[in-house]
Amino acid sequence: MVQFQDLLESSSCTTDAEIVGLALWYLHEYESVDYALYDDLGDVLRSAGVILSSQNSTGIVTSHSRFVIEPVKALVRRDLVIDAVGKTGYKLSEEGYEHIESKIDRPLPDEEAPNNRFLEVEADGFHADAIQEINLCYNVGAYSATLVMTRRLIEDLIIDLYRAHFGEDDIHKYYVPSSGRHKRLGELLRIFENHLDELANYTTAIDNTGQDFSDDLDKFAKRANSQAHSVNIHISKKEIADQSSAATRMIKILLEMRSNARSAQTE
Repeated sequence: MVQFQDLLESSSCTTDAEIVGLALWYLHEYESVDYALYDDLGDVLRSAGVILSSQNSTGIVTSHSRFVIEPVKALVRRDLVIDAVGKTGYKLSEEGYEHIESKIDRPLPDEEAPNNRFLEVEADGFHADAIQEINLCYNVGAYSATLVMTRRLIEDLIIDLYRAHFGEDDIHKYYVPSSGRHKRLGELLRIFENHLDELANYTTAIDNTGQDFSDDLDKFAKRANSQAHSVNIHISKKEIADQSSAATRMIKILLEMRSNARSAQTE
């Protein structure tokens, strides 16, 4: 993981306010801290041996340091930082996040290699292109897009599964002829849950009921939906990386189910 000292050295942050703003950015990106306390900021600066210009000659930043207070207030006055509503702590505003990011030189030390992938899945055709684009978004740090596109891939695979399982005779289960579109993902997932006893037969990767897998799909879809409809588009690298293995597993299982459902229809 990137250390704050390396991050600071890779940035053009020079003022106390910018350095503290960078510490807020670091806590959000690498520690998943939404609202940082003065103590959190003091600990980050102390661990990197950072001495703010406002400190006295001892240069000591304690976990209860008063030296981060004025820089935070300066950021608040510039609308680069907002305080928590009904909570304690501070975080970067949208403008503040963009301002601090503009001060950071890429790539950062110890960042993952460019071929790092969010979805460790092999597929063919359209789905291979979708997976490649998802992984490209992940590599360039477009984490909200990564989640939203993975959600769309899940939706497409479920539709393919239903097309193979239900066939054209029951197309009304997942398709709305009057509007010329498939049902929304929430409705598709309800269909999935209602037919678990049938659909679970297409894979050995889930238990006989498939309930846990259905719950995982629903949880991921809701998380991606919130990103698609939220003005807060910032997701930390740790947050997105934590979802990689679960998303990979879901896509692999859906690909297997789709393939087995197609094979069953040709027998």
